Amino acid sequence: MKKTLILFIILFSVQHAFSQATTPLDDAHSRLEKELDAETLKEIDSLKSMDDMDEYHFSLGMYIRNEFGLWKADSELHDYLVGLGMRHPDDMSSVILESFWCRRHGVEYDLAGKVKKYAEYWESVEAKDRYEKERYRRANEFIRNGMADLEVESADVPVLNIPRRTEEGESRYDARYLCRTDDGVYVSVRKWLGNKNWRDIYGSVPYLIDLDTNEIRPIECPELDEILSSVQIGDVLWIYGKKNGAGKLVSLKRGKSKTVGLPSEEENPVLGICSGDLIAVYSRTVYRLSSSKWKIIFTSEEDIPKSVVPPQVIDGVLYIRDEGVGGNCKSLWLVDLKSSRIESFHAKTGLVGPYGPRWENNFSYSADGNGNLYVTAGEGYSTKSLIRILKNGSMEFLIYESEIKGYGSQYIDSSALTASSDGSVLIAGHDGLYRLTGNKLCAIVRFRNAKQQIPLKGGNVHHWTWHPSAILELGADDYLISGDFGGTYRVKKTDGTWEIIVID
Repeated sequence: MKKTLILFIILFSVQHAFSQATTPLDDAHSRLEKELDAETLKEIDSLKSMDDMDEYHFSLGMYIRNEFGLWKADSELHDYLVGLGMRHPDDMSSVILESFWCRRHGVEYDLAGKVKKYAEYWESVEAKDRYEKERYRRANEFIRNGMADLEVESADVPVLNIPRRTEEGESRYDARYLCRTDDGVYVSVRKWLGNKNWRDIYGSVPYLIDLDTNEIRPIECPELDEILSSVQIGDVLWIYGKKNGAGKLVSLKRGKSKTVGLPSEEENPVLGICSGDLIAVYSRTVYRLSSSKWKIIFTSEEDIPKSVVPPQVIDGVLYIRDEGVGGNCKSLWLVDLKSSRIESFHAKTGLVGPYGPRWENNFSYSADGNGNLYVTAGEGYSTKSLIRILKNGSMEFLIYESEIKGYGSQYIDSSALTASSDGSVLIAGHDGLYRLTGNKLCAIVRFRNAKQQIPLKGGNVHHWTWHPSAILELGADDYLISGDFGGTYRVKKTDGTWEIIVID
């Protein structure tokens, strides 16, 4: 009986709060009618639904939030709405706008229902936030427990100064892939093609680096009006593009070109590599060209991510590194050709979320000869991590947020990597070039001046930090390193002296 009486009193109080003859909300309506000009009131009166008041959220709504004291805990209107169960000034201004429309149109406003809706929303947000914080705690603990015991060679190494760029518009090629050829080095360079559904669309065009002159030039293909995708496989350069609006695939070998039929004419494929063969990756189908015949090796009911880095099949898994959104969030995707599963690196590890680790970007990946996968991950302008996924699926964390187990806050930037022919792994970041052999990490050279300011017209400067994303070992003490915001450099040792050469 006592509990029933208390519940009745609470319900009566709430109902009374919503049905007072004059409330601070009514006062807000009266103030709007006095302060708004006749034209604005006429516009509001012409709206067919209170939902149309959303268009005022960043104009009149902002005025209400700032001038009606919704950000102040001692405001009568703020305290009244908080007392009803509201939390955020954005929600409060929406209630004021919607209820104002109802008042002007003689329509009853369900204030209690709206307050309940906002309360449920914030409860769900807080529940997700609690879950994410716990996930991060467990992920961080898992990573810390999985840190590998690396031996870091502490010998002094040469420090190379990245040449300062001094002119606006100097070449900074968005090189995505490097491959040795008879004539030099093939470079796959990103090309912007447009955007669709707010996402940028890119293709790749072929360039060649002359190792005698260290100059880069585009590779011409007269058979095509426009190049959309390219990849070098052995001594053959494959180029896909358009001729008179139609798709066309061309192979170039020792200066001779040949047109090859496409497996599908429906869309533009992305060219990739599978054990020395060419693959064509479409939206939901992957074809392999073997012995001059196309064969389907994968089909999917969901879209396959697009990439500029040539997709590669390694041990039955197709690896695709997309270009992300707005230059960030470049994700690695793993397409299991046997199980027909498409899975992101984020989902596979189960470790990435808004609280961390900060792995929005998968800058680079490579597989060694033992079936182990190496992946670099991190936020673009912050710390980086290096993960080794063993053939059995277990993970080892070699570098976590630029730190190595047992070495305190020693900073190691790792964004580019490649498996070397001797079984080691080359790693590069904007602070240096390293070689990982087993669990031994040795610095080869270190870099400085990776963060530069390019003078622009009008007295401003363009800030950029070089983020390596591809490495090619040309020979003993001779490397090419390319990446975002800074271009491609050749790092080599000649007559006992190291030098860094800009490839422009």
